[in-house]
Amino acid sequence: MKTDTYNGWTNYETWNVALWMDNDEGSHNYWEEEAHAIAKKAEDRDEALQLLSEALKEHFESASHDLLEASGA
Repeated sequence: MKTDTYNGWTNYETWNVALWMDNDEGSHNYWEEEAHAIAKKAEDRDEALQLLSEALKEHFESASHDLLEASGA
């Protein structure tokens, strides 16, 4: 069975988001702190993963929308 990957990640999209999140110290620290804060609020691991997933989705959808608007697309 062949598995397509991109720079060691599952796919290009996953690699790209990981790059956005971890490409500079400020972003890395922000998401690390956010993950810890969410984990403290959550009742269990599954809830923490769901809440973090929602936070990431909201953040990056908003950021990509802002980039599209700024580019005039």
